[in-house]
Amino acid sequence: MASLLDLAKVAMLPLVGGVTAAFALAYIDPQAYAGWIAGALLAWGVIDVWDGTAGLRTHVDRDPSGVLMEAEAWWRSIAKTVFGVTSTLLGSAGLLVVG
Repeated sequence: MASLLDLAKVAMLPLVGGVTAAFALAYIDPQAYAGWIAGALLAWGVIDVWDGTAGLRTHVDRDPSGVLMEAEAWWRSIAKTVFGVTSTLLGSAGLLVVG
């Protein structure tokens, strides 16, 4: 069963796909496209930071094959936190540049 964090990430995929299609068909300008993508990066980054720090605290992480415990979960949680912070910073910088 998927967690709410996973569902939130998947729910954003059609949004990003629709914005990309709108940009490809010239319905939105490059600045609006950059703003939407930066917002998506920011949202995905916040979700990853939240999920990663929860795994660091509990030493438990889920993946499609099952539940990871202790060291495996800890390393994956570090990766999620690092990539989440990077995505959050990139999305924030993009919104600052666009806005």
